[in-house]
Amino acid sequence: MHAFLDTAGERLEIDCSLSWVGELIAEGAAGELRDRAGPASVNVRAWRRNDEVIVENACTAGFDLHVSFTSGKAEFTYRWNPPARDRTAARILRSRFHLLARAILMQYPALWWAGTRGRAPLRRLAQGQGQRDPVAWRAPLHASACIAGGSTPLLTAPSGVGRSSLVLAELDSGGRATGDNLSVGDGTTVWGLVEPLRLEGGSGRRMPHGRSEVPMPDRVHELAPDSLVVLRRGDADHPVLS
Repeated sequence: MHAFLDTAGERLEIDCSLSWVGELIAEGAAGELRDRAGPASVNVRAWRRNDEVIVENACTAGFDLHVSFTSGKAEFTYRWNPPARDRTAARILRSRFHLLARAILMQYPALWWAGTRGRAPLRRLAQGQGQRDPVAWRAPLHASACIAGGSTPLLTAPSGVGRSSLVLAELDSGGRATGDNLSVGDGTTVWGLVEPLRLEGGSGRRMPHGRSEVPMPDRVHELAPDSLVVLRRGDADHPVLS
């Protein structure tokens, strides 16, 4: 496999010599891999031979990981080399393995590199009693931006409230969204992390909590939200805007 993926505001160039890993990546990209694109900011390589491992069995996904940085670009190289325990877990707990493998192969590289470019929320914390020296930390947003009518809200909610279903309903009504579960932002623009939607009654891979995967139609790579919408569970077991 040699393909490109625009995700979280970064462009990944993916080279993979393992056909089954390529299939796993393609599934996690939800139909958005491309054969050709402009220069990439992150290179991802997965192969059988590599003796320069920095992280062994990263995230217990079974892949050893080597990272290098050259000319303003990050290169992540992987070797499939799981210990016996995690090889067995990958066979038995298939949904868990797919989520972990996608995270380490596609999602974390984009999120890590996006963080070095200021594409993550920045929060200021007081350090020590009576001190005003701020400490900054970054984390991805558990939110997505969408176009709903004439508005572009940043939509967030606790897990299980129904945010994914609401996003899909907006898409069915002609709206567009940056993604389902995770995004990064620079304070003005939000970039979505590419992954399939996980919904009840979906037609794709079965996932925990009775959900299945479906691709997100007409996903937009970035949006500039003009409002924040927080969902909460209503009395009638429906999401309520606040």
